[in-house]
Amino acid sequence: MRTTQALTTSTVDAVVHLAIEAALDPEGWPVLLSRLAEETGAVGAMFAVCSFRDPEDGFIFVSRLDPQLTRRYLDNYQDNPLSRCMVGVRAGTVVDQRERVDERELRRSPFYSDVLVPQGVHTLVAMPIDLGAGYRGVGGIGLPYSSRGIAARARGTELLRVASPYLQRACGVSMRLRSHTHLDAALEGVLNAMPYAILVVDAAGKVLFANGKAEALVARNDGLDIVDGRIAPTSRSDSNRLGQLVREAAQPPGHGQLRGDGMCSISRVSGAAPYSVLVAPLPDVRDRLRLRSRPFAMLVVTDPAASERAADAAPERLQALYGLTSMEAKVAVAFGKGYGGPRVAQELDIAPSTVHSHLMQVFGKTGVQRQAELVRLLTRIGVLDIE
Repeated sequence: MRTTQALTTSTVDAVVHLAIEAALDPEGWPVLLSRLAEETGAVGAMFAVCSFRDPEDGFIFVSRLDPQLTRRYLDNYQDNPLSRCMVGVRAGTVVDQRERVDERELRRSPFYSDVLVPQGVHTLVAMPIDLGAGYRGVGGIGLPYSSRGIAARARGTELLRVASPYLQRACGVSMRLRSHTHLDAALEGVLNAMPYAILVVDAAGKVLFANGKAEALVARNDGLDIVDGRIAPTSRSDSNRLGQLVREAAQPPGHGQLRGDGMCSISRVSGAAPYSVLVAPLPDVRDRLRLRSRPFAMLVVTDPAASERAADAAPERLQALYGLTSMEAKVAVAFGKGYGGPRVAQELDIAPSTVHSHLMQVFGKTGVQRQAELVRLLTRIGVLDIE
């Protein structure tokens, strides 16, 4: 514990290095926080995000703090007098929370008696981070001090101030990675709900994800298999063609413009109608975080024998995915099949002006602007068959 010594360059460098590691790997946070507590004489250290709206949105990394009380804090006390007093404090500004909070309000709160007192915490030196304009809550790095360790607060304040740019960056990257993880889980759920076999592969054809229908299709071993972790059509010519399309779709960043979707067929050992395969670019969202990553491609595999059955459920799936009304979904499917406005009106027994109105709603809700884009969207998400 170093509570009175002046900060040294080596101390700051060590904290900065650990902050970079924590940004890249969440498991690095306890190490960084432990070092902060050791260097500043704090009871412990934390990186917390408190949600005033939904506790599920909050999270915390801690070091040297009671895990049961940490859990109690997350479940019941994210909205507390100390977190409330940080609202409006500029990101990166280091403050002593006890100097900002109403002392009587704090002592009357269950948070004080249930979380602070059992750990001997008298105050926290905190550095808030920017959570964005739409987030109802606060977050940042906190160093809790006991009444006997108040003299060490100056060292904690100074270390947080000097390392603030690096700590803010580490917190921000961790927030985005956490959001990306939730996005991955949601995307996986959507892909598993699709009516066709979907695989995500890298440029070498290594399978990184396969939904349930893809796993069932591969298990039939009827022209398409996974060998040594890579997608492997039985036919050599099919394998060469699919490999070329995957490499073109999964180009590394900076290696030219991504090509559009490619298509090929995969012959089947059983002699049944070939599978149709759409190969679409799927750039890795981690590139936005400027982290090392590789680009992916998505394969949508359709079985012509199953396409007719799947088409019957297409309107319901569009309603679930994009919030379309029943009629909007039917109009979308009809235009997706390549029908013109007059035929759509005749098929659905509605006026041409009503067809146009529904189509504009479809464009707005799905984010496309032309019929060709709608066809491409419906094909890519597996709602329509691939001709």
